[in-house]
Formats: sequence, structure tokens, C-alpha cells
Amino acid sequence: MIRRLTLADYDEATSLLQAVKKSLSDHQWTKDYPNNTHISADLHEQALFGLFEENELVAVATLSIILDGTFTAFDELFRPKTLFIKRMMTAPYKQNRGLAEKLLDFSFQFAAENGFQHIGVTTETHNAAMKHLLFKKKFSFPYAKRNSKSYSLWFIFSF
Repeated sequence: MIRRLTLADYDEATSLLQAVKKSLSDHQWTKDYPNNTHISADLHEQALFGLFEENELVAVATLSIILDGTFTAFDELFRPKTLFIKRMMTAPYKQNRGLAEKLLDFSFQFAAENGFQHIGVTTETHNAAMKHLLFKKKFSFPYAKRNSKSYSLWFIFSF
């Protein structure tokens, strides 16, 4: 089951975040990003959605219209009819089981039901799992931008 998370889900969501960050070796996320403040903000904005299995939160994604961080590149071309998927994560012991794809499919449905024409996602060049999923779901790859450590890739899906 996928549902919008509430403030009551804060502890479970932050625990998932910490478990995911602990399991990463070389990834776009850092010690400071994302953090519990991002989870709290996403909850207050009612933008955090969670996938539950047997009443346990096992994956989340933020579905937002707010442009910040690497998402500002989308501003000129696709705003305001773009839904941005941010901070998608799956519990380490549940990875490679199609949960991120379920969240992405839910995002497509959510976007269509709410009048969005595009879905935007960013990821790093070395995030092979996310790139694979985005190409599998027919996202196009219009941009790359160099930062201090690697390239950020911007993907877009249009309805």
C-alpha cells in the first residue's frame, strides 16, 4: 500500500532515511543531505509518500512542485506543470525487489490525476540503479551538469 505520510510517520521515515544513508558507499547523498529536517519539511508540505509492506514503511518518495537544489534547472523549460520526484529511497534489505518502480508508477498516477504534464527527476551519473529504472520507465535525459564531485543528470517524463 502507498499512502501520503503524516507527522505521525516521522520516526519511521527518519529511521528509514538513516538506514539508507548508512548503507550507501559512493552516492549523491552526503552526511548532511538529506537529513531529518528534509523529512520534516516534506511531511509538513504533505509531499512525502510511503510504501508499506505488512504495516512497515519500506520505501518513500517526495512528490513536490517546489524547485530547490538540482531541480532549479527544470524551471525555465517545464515549470509549472512538472511534478518533481525527490529523495526516493528503499530500505536496504528490500532493494532490488521492484519497490522503487512501484513508487514511480504511483507517481505517474498521482501526476496524471493532478494535472501535471511532466515528471522531473535528478540523479548522479554513478547511481546506476536509478538510471536503469528511469530509462526502463521511458524518461528522457535532456541535461547533465557538473558539480564538484560528479555529474548530475536531469530526467524528464512527459505525458
